[in-house]
Amino acid sequence: MKTRLLFLSLITSISIALNAAPPKVEGVHAKQRLGTKFVDINYTLILDFNQTAFVELWFSHDNGLTFPIRCMDVEGDVDQNVTAGQKNVIWNAESDWNQRITS
Repeated sequence: MKTRLLFLSLITSISIALNAAPPKVEGVHAKQRLGTKFVDINYTLILDFNQTAFVELWFSHDNGLTFPIRCMDVEGDVDQNVTAGQKNVIWNAESDWNQRITS
């Protein structure tokens, strides 16, 4: 996989208060590890006090026009009960996007 620029969408939903502010995701950075198909992703999750969120990642191969690939083989700060702060995820792109080249 050859990746210079990776577009990811972080989808979050609040799992505690119904009247709380919606979650915000800022500072998303993704970088493929040299010689591998692992992608290190960092982001900041902003939530109201005592909230958690459900976080999932989606990959775009067309510069953010669509996000058809759900990143399923991930480790780190994803899925249920993610708390606020600086977060880290490792995506094994080989599982979800193998044998495809993205510039």
